[in-house]
Amino acid sequence: MLNRWNDLYQKSNVYSAIFSELLCIVSKYPKIVHRNANNDMHRTDGSAVEWGHSTDTTKFDGYYINGRNMPEWIFGKVTKEQFINEDNEDIKAGIYEVIESKGEGAMLTFLGAKEVDRQTFVHSDGTEEMILYKTEETFEEEEDLNGNTGVPLAWLRMSCPSTGTNYLIPTDSSFNTAVEAAKFARPSIVPKELDYTWNSRN
Repeated sequence: MLNRWNDLYQKSNVYSAIFSELLCIVSKYPKIVHRNANNDMHRTDGSAVEWGHSTDTTKFDGYYINGRNMPEWIFGKVTKEQFINEDNEDIKAGIYEVIESKGEGAMLTFLGAKEVDRQTFVHSDGTEEMILYKTEETFEEEEDLNGNTGVPLAWLRMSCPSTGTNYLIPTDSSFNTAVEAAKFARPSIVPKELDYTWNSRN
């Protein structure tokens, strides 16, 4: 009986169902699922999971960047202020992927920033490239680690080793090399004198 039920279920094309005493709401499987090379749900120009719907009320789309669920608003018109003020680093990484997908260097144009330094680090389990960016514009309300005001904004681009997602981590504008910014991003208990290398990472 169980095998027969499973066969019927597979042929029914029913993804899920919600039951009440008087009503059963049935959902079919998604129409399209977009994935990246790692088989994660991923799309930079719209919904990664497209469901059928009869009205706008029943429309439900799933937005994903490299397997991480994203809010729909990042796929619309995003301002530099929204990016800078966003606290969630995964959402910022999603914004980066969406904007950069419009053309190499699009994120630099969006931020009004330029590349300051690029370094490749050799670890025991592979290499890692990091890039330090700074805005050409300065901001009077900003202060660096040395107490200077009226300084540019700065970010360090780091890549997730498992998904390949690019993260732009805010850093201090007093740094002129990627390794300085990378060491600053480590936990404070790690001595700054220690080389930026490791034996394993996740």
